[in-house]
Amino acid sequence: MYDTIIIGARCAGSPTAMLLAQKGYSVLVLDRDSFPSDTVSTHIIKYPGVNQLEKWGLLDDVVATGCPPLRQVRSHNGDFLLSGTAPPKDGISMIAPRRTELDGILVEAAVEAGAEVREEFVVWKLLTEGERVVGIEGQPKGGESVTERARIVIGADGKNPLVARTIDPPTYEEHTPTAFYYYSYWPDLPDRGLEFHWRHHQFVLSIPTNDGLTCLVAGRPMEYYREFSADVERNYHETIAIVPVLADAIGKLHPVEPYVGMAVPHYFRRPYGSGWALVGDSGLCMDPLQGHGISDAFCDAELLAAAIDAGFAGRQPLEVALAEYERDRNARKEGYYDRNWKASLMEGWDDPAILRLRAALRDNPGEADRWAGTIAFSVDYDEFYSSPFVKDSMASAV
Repeated sequence: MYDTIIIGARCAGSPTAMLLAQKGYSVLVLDRDSFPSDTVSTHIIKYPGVNQLEKWGLLDDVVATGCPPLRQVRSHNGDFLLSGTAPPKDGISMIAPRRTELDGILVEAAVEAGAEVREEFVVWKLLTEGERVVGIEGQPKGGESVTERARIVIGADGKNPLVARTIDPPTYEEHTPTAFYYYSYWPDLPDRGLEFHWRHHQFVLSIPTNDGLTCLVAGRPMEYYREFSADVERNYHETIAIVPVLADAIGKLHPVEPYVGMAVPHYFRRPYGSGWALVGDSGLCMDPLQGHGISDAFCDAELLAAAIDAGFAGRQPLEVALAEYERDRNARKEGYYDRNWKASLMEGWDDPAILRLRAALRDNPGEADRWAGTIAFSVDYDEFYSSPFVKDSMASAV
């Protein structure tokens, strides 16, 4: 009998396990994969997630894998290349480690904290008593079927988690995928920081990562998916061509891995119930355009672990603590969720007011750095865009 069983050992599951194990709870983590291993991800960790890694004592380990800090932010909206350095200038605002590196560090941290991790274990069923979840049934690779019981079972296994498939909790503010993305990794490209380009319903994102590689992402609205997927390589290169310097650089190269595609829905799920909870993408999912996912998983792991501890330790009824977890999670994403969805429509990049602001930022390096900070989430978005400088810059000329 465990205190907690967690299904999924990646960016949401392992941190939750680590935090609960550090509080003295017995934790079992189950994952169908072995580690290190890769998963579909553009792997940007923005400022809130970087802060969590530092708080947990893991940031140095992640940086030591060789992923370069992402300090500079550059964007092109069909006008010019705007550049800023995201505060804090002397620290790390963003990093983008490969998941082969990051997830292994997180799993190891959970084990060191006292959690039991079983890799290559497939969970196929939840055990219930009445309406309450009381455990799981599954099978290790090459082994016999086993059952395990716990006070609470946590789904941290991505966008289609077993817990949600079984319980079918309410989903709200839901949108079907609005954009799709293909990416691969390219050698020998200059480190240009985090750089993104918009043009004619096309999006290109450049992300320096481990081993001197650059993740190049090509994105388009969903209406182009069938055409694009019919010839991924050709259409990927045609999209990258909106950035001639990148198109020229990769024209003589070959990606080091196959092209990977993804299209992600937007939703909030109710993340708790009788004997179960959800964390990470299992409970809140957003289009990857603005890079919320990993940071959200870390922050939600912290919130959920605190709620479970409050309930198990008797400081609050568990259901009350988990309801506060849902409220805190949703409050943290207020504004960001809707902005991310609208951005994923890939419209408005050439809005005259936005172009006027960009022109003003080009002539004001200090404000350009603050703009870059809104991309890294190290500067409050609402505070920046409500400032007199921004309002005056976006106003129509008289």
